[in-house]
Amino acid sequence: MNKLIKYGIVTTALMMFAGGASAAALCSASNPNPDGMQKSHVTYNGADSDDCYGVIMGNDNVAGTINSELASLWGGGTDLWKLLAKDDNPGTTPNGTGTFLGINFSLTTTAGKSGNWTLTGTDTNSPTILPVTLDFIVVLKGGSGFGAWLLDDVKFDGNDGGTWAINFVNNGGQIPNISHLSLYVREGTNDSPCTVDCGPREVPEPASLLLMSVGLIGFGFARRRRSV
Repeated sequence: MNKLIKYGIVTTALMMFAGGASAAALCSASNPNPDGMQKSHVTYNGADSDDCYGVIMGNDNVAGTINSELASLWGGGTDLWKLLAKDDNPGTTPNGTGTFLGINFSLTTTAGKSGNWTLTGTDTNSPTILPVTLDFIVVLKGGSGFGAWLLDDVKFDGNDGGTWAINFVNNGGQIPNISHLSLYVREGTNDSPCTVDCGPREVPEPASLLLMSVGLIGFGFARRRRSV
């Protein structure tokens, strides 16, 4: 997606998303942001997130509004985010599950103030579309607020994940344990899966190339003789 559109920020939309919490800020403006959030607090396959935003008071899955608000934050128009999976029981089962683009996802998260998250997927498409380029937003909920981290145009191959860490504080001034990890998704824009003529291109063997060259030389010589 065009970076100017994806990172275009509408101030009124951000105020709505924050639910009146004016302290929420983007890490792209200041890393860490005023609440201590950093891009490195969420990683994917060893790489830091592309941006983060928070802390936002309340819950990220307030009925019916969160997807459009996330679209206003990183992206816009009708390119809305889908709640893919939510692990309400970090460190225990059951895990969070969801389906997107014909892939059945499973999300697992460790408990505490920092840890790991794992995302696996089973592709039901034939032929497979894996690996596929996706955008994710990772939401870490702890205490009375949450933060959101953007993973822009990342490759998902069926078994991926990363690390997470909460560094913001609750109303008591303490770093809270994770309450849940939510994962939002939309289609990425780079390296879309091939669906037509996806097989390897045939490369002529050296002998074939030699015969073609001889034929072209002979054709050119014959044309030259006719023109004399």
